[in-house]
Amino acid sequence: MNKEEKAKLWSDRIQQCQASGKTCKQWCAENGIPLSTMGYWVRRLAKEEPAFESEQDMVFVRLPSEQEAARKLLSEESSPVRIFISDSIRIEISDSCRPELMESILGFLQRHA
Repeated sequence: MNKEEKAKLWSDRIQQCQASGKTCKQWCAENGIPLSTMGYWVRRLAKEEPAFESEQDMVFVRLPSEQEAARKLLSEESSPVRIFISDSIRIEISDSCRPELMESILGFLQRHA
């Protein structure tokens, strides 16, 4: 395989990795390519072809506003602790709850109960 063919092969692999939606580490592991080798070729091709990155299609992504991000943090899906106070008191704690948060909540409940 000559130099141009090898550069084309790695350029194609880099594009496949970027298009996969996976991290470079995940893609390399699934395709049996050492991460260090991928990094080498990304740097080498970027140095040899300054337009290498600019040839990629731009993708625009809408980022959430601060309010949307805060709502997501407080949403049911991501909340490690949910406390309901209505006819009865119910406290739900998910496995993802950090011990520091649990200690803080219990301390607050002890002080204000």
